[in-house]
Amino acid sequence: MKAILPALFLGAIVSGCVKVEPKKYEVKMPKPKSTPISTKAILDSLYKDTKGIQCVLENQDSLETQDVFIVEKIKVNEENNEENLKHTFYQVHEDKNPSIGIKLDDKYIDFVTYEAEEDEVYSLRSYSVQGASDDSGILSAQLAYDKKINEISITVYEQKYDGTQMQEESLGSYKINQCVESEKKVFEL
Repeated sequence: MKAILPALFLGAIVSGCVKVEPKKYEVKMPKPKSTPISTKAILDSLYKDTKGIQCVLENQDSLETQDVFIVEKIKVNEENNEENLKHTFYQVHEDKNPSIGIKLDDKYIDFVTYEAEEDEVYSLRSYSVQGASDDSGILSAQLAYDKKINEISITVYEQKYDGTQMQEESLGSYKINQCVESEKKVFEL
């Protein structure tokens, strides 16, 4: 036992004298493979060339017109596998890409999915109308799309409670016609 104890002390002293070299690691920084992408390039990549129809939206009351672009798609209802027609509306600008939504005075409609179809005439009562912040009633729009002549009739309604019952008032009538096939760069929903 007396011999083992000095041997352990000698081993501890020798191991304490051994110089350990620390290893050096070189961390390589990744180099960019291309030039940085600009914000404009990212936004431009979100817009895709899309076929649709370019039309004229006419306010039937004031006779003001504006150019609109409509993308038509078939949407399948997952509950009953019915196919419904969907229109996405864009407002056309001269110097920019079309922006989503059409302006009906101070109201907006982005897209609609028609619920009923009879002899290529699609109809819908939509509550997806967006109004000004001071609108106190419920806004809705009655749309009828005649596919044979590429014409859409829109009537915007406001429903208000007058204290005893709901009253409905027409806020304006619009017609989308003079449609021609076109291709635009649009942001698709």
